[in-house]
Amino acid sequence: MYTAKIALPEYCENELILQSDNRNYMRNLELLCAENKVSCVTTVEVKPRVVTFKGQGSTPAVAAKADAKADIKAASGSK
Repeated sequence: MYTAKIALPEYCENELILQSDNRNYMRNLELLCAENKVSCVTTVEVKPRVVTFKGQGSTPAVAAKADAKADIKAASGSK
């Protein structure tokens, strides 16, 4: 989600706030504001992502099996 705040000189206290999911619209709005010498501040709202790490959140049986595989691999590689 992109948010643009436009401060118009004739309306000193108020700001025009526009929101869009389209990046190209906001880029074109910035170019239009620059052409007309109007203050425009664009921000990006980033949605948090769920990150899972390998080996985390698994059941004890799955973790034990993975540990056994790692032990066997380490033992066979050292010979």
